[in-house]
Amino acid sequence: MSPNRPLRAQRASVAASRPLTAGTLALAIGIALAGLPLVASADGAPGGASATDLDAVLVVAHRAERVSSGATNLDLAIKDTPQSISVVNSEQMRQFGADSVNQALRLATGIQVDEWETNRTSYSARGFDILNTQIDGVGLPNGWGVATGATDTFGYEKVEVIRGANGLLTGVGNAAGTINYVRKRPTNERQGSLGVSYGSWGTTRAEVDYSTPFTADGSWAGRVVAAHEDGDSWLRANENTRNYFYGVVDGQIGENGTLTLGYSYQRAKSDGIMWGALAFMNSDGTQSEWPTSASTTQDWTYWNTTTHNAFAEYTHRLGADWQLKASYNYRRATGDEKMFYAYDGLGTGLDPATGLGLVGYPWGGSDKATTHLGAVTLKGYFQLFGRDQEVMLGASLAKSETNSWERSADFSSPAWGALPAFPYAPDAIPEPDWSDASQYSALNQHLKRAYGATRIALSDRLKAIVGANYAQYRRDGWSYALTFDQTTSHTSPYGGLTFDFNEHVLGYVSYSDIYQPQDQVDANDRYLDASKGVNYEAGIKADWLDQRLQRWSSQAASNRSRPPGWTSAC
Repeated sequence: MSPNRPLRAQRASVAASRPLTAGTLALAIGIALAGLPLVASADGAPGGASATDLDAVLVVAHRAERVSSGATNLDLAIKDTPQSISVVNSEQMRQFGADSVNQALRLATGIQVDEWETNRTSYSARGFDILNTQIDGVGLPNGWGVATGATDTFGYEKVEVIRGANGLLTGVGNAAGTINYVRKRPTNERQGSLGVSYGSWGTTRAEVDYSTPFTADGSWAGRVVAAHEDGDSWLRANENTRNYFYGVVDGQIGENGTLTLGYSYQRAKSDGIMWGALAFMNSDGTQSEWPTSASTTQDWTYWNTTTHNAFAEYTHRLGADWQLKASYNYRRATGDEKMFYAYDGLGTGLDPATGLGLVGYPWGGSDKATTHLGAVTLKGYFQLFGRDQEVMLGASLAKSETNSWERSADFSSPAWGALPAFPYAPDAIPEPDWSDASQYSALNQHLKRAYGATRIALSDRLKAIVGANYAQYRRDGWSYALTFDQTTSHTSPYGGLTFDFNEHVLGYVSYSDIYQPQDQVDANDRYLDASKGVNYEAGIKADWLDQRLQRWSSQAASNRSRPPGWTSAC
């Protein structure tokens, strides 16, 4: 066994009584022999005449920390991955009070968090919108890259942001990157935490996190996480409530199998929401100035979301060097909203003397999205050039179905047309009567992938990572009068080199494909062809103080083609 091969042990308790694997047995023997005195005896002496009593040797394997499989699906330390990766762990989120995804991603290097309004956010890196979001390394493209509602982070151990095209893992994506949320798992020992906080705008939060073994030998354990948050906002009439629950159980099946089952639930309610931004120009050409609390909302507006996530994972060790993992993820997300849009209807700006000039547009809607994702991955080691080399092969299948409905507001309502002088009171405009909901769109997405990667140690310092990903992406459905059915496919190669200058400093170069299905349409309302290109990156990574201090520097370049039918607005 190579001395630098990562420890791939599963969770074990301090009272472990499981049979030792070959790798663990070798480690135990080595520790035992290291504690023996050296004894010399004459030839022919009865060497076995006496026995030495040894203290019990306890070998405990813990999950490796600061290890990411997000960029390549290989068991690589972050420093050894030839791409830029930012990690925000649970301790950082606790220290900075980053209880939502938006707050956590603001702590990640190179990530721009753009909140359009109270309930819609987009994330960008390197000048592009991030369109890929995953949980534990699996997910689907997020079309426009817009996240709705606030997502609690208390159930995540860390948030990884892999900057640059990530064609090897996702098969699709642009030059921005991929966000990967890593769930909390049961710990080796019983532990728990309880927190209560009170903050600005009357925001209160309570949270609990408890993990415990279920069996004496620690072969089964569970963890429960729950949080409640409630408060107002700097915007007038805006109130937010969020309830979150997450539970996970894992345990050993036989001598070589590990099963993990988990479920999470979140209900987020937001009242007095904004839809669209404030008007920023007056009719006389001057810039509008508003107090921080200014909002176009009315007190009958809201945007509520509910999300259910369930997952199952089974990992089976095939001897000392190989591991097979199968996973299934289920997600159901629903939304219900009543919104009010106040805008400069004539394009002339607001009258600075009277505050008149805004026009209203009310809208109601709801949506439901269901997603199924399955993946199988085989990882292992083989001998080449006298060294242990790592390889990964996998396949995945994802399917999602999204349906959307809308409700029309009574056209005789004061919510339509010219509005009172702004800023107006949150109850200035009565809620309109609404029609019954009618469906206006249905979208089905299918993503099939086959992928593989290997890490080859060419020398003690120089290592190469090569791989490829085949992806077939299909979407079909309808929106208003438009029907569509589009299938695209692409094979994305991936390559990288790393060189260890010393034990702390590493240099790298990497190449990845860009392949991103488009959400834009042409003049005939047909989806544009996928955007394609290449992404190059070179950089240096360094860590000190047992990886507690890390310093990275990188330079990236991308070349993306314009799909047929694309025209510039400039």
